[in-house]
Amino acid sequence: MTPPPTALEPPLVLEGTGLLGGRPSRVSITPGEPGTGVVFLVGEAPVAIPARLERVVHTARGVTLADATGEHRLSIVEHFLGAVALAGLRDLRVRVEGAPELPLLDGSGGE
Repeated sequence: MTPPPTALEPPLVLEGTGLLGGRPSRVSITPGEPGTGVVFLVGEAPVAIPARLERVVHTARGVTLADATGEHRLSIVEHFLGAVALAGLRDLRVRVEGAPELPLLDGSGGE
């Protein structure tokens, strides 16, 4: 059996519709700096939201993360993070444009 990849060929771009808001969302995934983990970049500025337990601010109908101020939020991250962990990926920069949520795609994490 071939081990899963631990590196990502940049950039990986996904586009779709957000589950909760129904608005378009575009995600660009590139390798991150070693040791940083998964970091979401949201908003026009963009603002960094690390995928860490202390950044979880809501768990009804999906997991929502927020920056330290609570001003910038990102919803529906659980399927993406599960797929990333299963693939053995560790350090990623995930730029999210459009809706403040990840696109649903097919919901399996396989896309």
